[in-house]
Amino acid sequence: MDTLQTEIEAISSQIEALQRERQQISIAVTAPVGDSPQEFDLSGK
Repeated sequence: MDTLQTEIEAISSQIEALQRERQQISIAVTAPVGDSPQEFDLSGK
């Protein structure tokens, strides 16, 4: 069970890192756009 727990924790931290990355990408993409930034919003909202 220890191995499974370790894998779950590793996957969880990878997911968190990907979510942070996605937010940064979203901010980077929406920032320079003037009229309609929501078209380029990758945050999943």
